[in-house]
Amino acid sequence: MTSPILFLQNVVGGLGIGCVYALIALGFSLIYRAIGLVNFAQGNLLMFGTYIGLTFYLGLLGMPALSPILAFLIGIAAGAIIGIILERLFRPLAKVDLSYMLLGTIGIGIVLDNVASRIWGSQGVQSPTPIPNAVFRVGGVNLVPYYFLMMGVAAVLLVGLQIFLMRTNLGRGLRASAQDREIAACFGVPVNRMNAIAFAVGVALAAAAGMLIAPVLYTYPAV
Repeated sequence: MTSPILFLQNVVGGLGIGCVYALIALGFSLIYRAIGLVNFAQGNLLMFGTYIGLTFYLGLLGMPALSPILAFLIGIAAGAIIGIILERLFRPLAKVDLSYMLLGTIGIGIVLDNVASRIWGSQGVQSPTPIPNAVFRVGGVNLVPYYFLMMGVAAVLLVGLQIFLMRTNLGRGLRASAQDREIAACFGVPVNRMNAIAFAVGVALAAAAGMLIAPVLYTYPAV
């Protein structure tokens, strides 16, 4: 039988990792709501964005080692750029058949896995935590500081996304396009631009999630 102390420790760890999974799911959902595409490459995009961020954080491939915050922002920006590129690649397929786009995401995932293996190798990378990770005790419960950092960063990103969707013109356009593309276009909403934004935000969230969870899990191309 699990002791109450061990249960509480697992709850804290589960909440930290669960917040990261929420970012992944939200990015997946944004892309699906925008164009009805089930993005089978979301995990591969997470992996690729994570590698880019870790390249600058750990100084891989001869790159200078940067601060964790700057490397984190670079990884998010790289994810957004990759998302925009993917939307442009998939746009012609959307006019033909959605099934081609589904197959395209599978193909993109395979390509990303192989490219990552070529660039960073297949052995994987272990990322250190960006803060001192000494366990502290509260009421007999061992708590890991990094799990609280994960929850805090994920909460900031989720609140920021909520503000973007509800309070900005781009966010309103994105929601209108997700509700009904044809009617949104009739009211002057640039639907293709909204699709690109959805891809950019969706992949950026995946990259952010990957970098947050990298110190907890091992990062490798098949992750």
